[in-house]
Amino acid sequence: MRSLLLLAPLTLLALAGCSGTEDKDTGEEADADTDTDTDTDTDTDTDTDTDTDTDTDTDTDTDTDTDVDTDARLRVLHLSPDAPNVDIYAAGSAAVTNLAFPTGTGYLDIPEGDLSVQVVPAGGTIDDAVLDLTLPLDGGKTYTAVAWNRVASLGALFLTDNVEGIGAGDVRLQLVHAAADVGPVDVWDLGSGTLLADDFAPGTTAELTIPVGALQIGVDVNNDGSAEVSFDVPELPGGQFYNVFATNDNGGPFLLAQLPDGTTVRVSPTARAPIAQLRVLHLSPDAPPVDVFVDDGATPSFTGITYGTGSNYAALEPAVYSVQVSATGSTAADAVLDVDGLNLEGGKRYTAVAYGSMDGISALALEDSFLGISPGDLRIQVVHTAEGVGEVDVWELGSGTLLIDDFAYGSYGSLDVASSALSIGLDVGTDDGIPDVTFSVPVLGTDTYVNVFAVNDESGPYLLAQFDDGTVATVLPD
Repeated sequence: MRSLLLLAPLTLLALAGCSGTEDKDTGEEADADTDTDTDTDTDTDTDTDTDTDTDTDTDTDTDTDTDVDTDARLRVLHLSPDAPNVDIYAAGSAAVTNLAFPTGTGYLDIPEGDLSVQVVPAGGTIDDAVLDLTLPLDGGKTYTAVAWNRVASLGALFLTDNVEGIGAGDVRLQLVHAAADVGPVDVWDLGSGTLLADDFAPGTTAELTIPVGALQIGVDVNNDGSAEVSFDVPELPGGQFYNVFATNDNGGPFLLAQLPDGTTVRVSPTARAPIAQLRVLHLSPDAPPVDVFVDDGATPSFTGITYGTGSNYAALEPAVYSVQVSATGSTAADAVLDVDGLNLEGGKRYTAVAYGSMDGISALALEDSFLGISPGDLRIQVVHTAEGVGEVDVWELGSGTLLIDDFAYGSYGSLDVASSALSIGLDVGTDDGIPDVTFSVPVLGTDTYVNVFAVNDESGPYLLAQFDDGTVATVLPD
């Protein structure tokens, strides 16, 4: 438009020049003046052309910037297992037709702003829409819109695909719980024993960036600490973003990986015996950092574990194992603690603990049972690893309840309590019902499991809480 506006005054100038020439044809002197004016007009026209070129460049730059700033990218996916094929209307027109479960589209470039979208049974009209959405699209952003759940509870997910800044050696996964009729689940990386998503609710997402490689995903559907179903996800090309949907149909659960071009790959469950999971904890106050070997392995399964810290869970096949604990950097043959007969059952989780000073170092294998924790409760496994402290009575001072009587060094027991702050008292040796040391324990969580160790070192007694993800927290005496 600006070029047309510039052209108009140029045309007027040209017409004015012609009119002047005709007037000056009446006399000889006038003809001489006409020649002079013509030269002047020529200079003026040259200047005007230069200005026009400059404006044209400006228009080109403006158009380019507008395209970058105002375009969003959007794709759609059909994840309603009992819904028919559908048509997708966008801004009043059919944009996608006959889309079947569980397939999707590639990205479309769409101007930013609110986009009206309707999901219609294939062959219907916009008036037959079963979902009517307004999607707010920001320029430069990338999105996936998903119709999911069964028809009776049909819903939509509007996902932002975080495609920027992914290293060539990494992949970015957006996990999406879109499985109909399935409640909250825990999602595990079974290879490393890492909890990827805790209490992962339907209709929610979890994003993670991990190194390129095959991934073994386990899903715990009943919060018992064991994966009821697992999936072997093949290695995906690096530097890319992938949506990974947990979904299901009449054939049962499966994963659906959505690739960058919009195509989808179905990953069916892997049939395998339930695995066992093992983690370790270092509670020997005068021991150096340690490595932990399984079955005299050439390389350690856990490395660099320092006093007062532990590891995440690692997955192991159900079996009877031996465990060797050695100073970090040494071999299994140099073990300062060698434990035989560690029986790990499939579907169960365990914590192996080294405790006590080096001249009397000992080990415990604790089963971490999440099974049957009532909603709103906390399961605490209390472990007496306080060297130099004999039998103790453990009291809950708020209610005056005796929690554990005659609790011996090296023993343990679990109890379920309402999740709240606790005031714990230890009656040490005297058995007179009067606590000799007390601890104010903060709220540790709900619907979960915590190991709580009584520990004693050169600084004195304290409690160490070990959480589900392997992290620890210290509770000092009041």
